[in-house]
Amino acid sequence: MLTLTALEDQLAADLHGRWRTRCLALLRDLAEACGRRLREPLPAAEFAVLTRRRAACLAAMAVIEIVWARQHEFRC
Repeated sequence: MLTLTALEDQLAADLHGRWRTRCLALLRDLAEACGRRLREPLPAAEFAVLTRRRAACLAAMAVIEIVWARQHEFRC
C-alpha cells in the first residue's frame, strides 16, 4: 500500500500498536479535558472552540484506528 502522509508511515511502522496506543491515550485525555470544561459555564465563543476541539480529537482517534487497522489487517 502506498502511503501519502507521515501519519500513515508512522502507523505502518507501528507493528505492535504501541505508538497508536500512546496517540489514542493522548487524544482521549484531551477530549475528556474538553468535555470537563464544556460542563462549566463558558462564554459562547469558548464553548464553540472547545466543542470543535473535542470533536477533532474524537475524529482523529477514529482516523488513527482505521488507518492502523488497514495497515495491519493482513499481517496477523
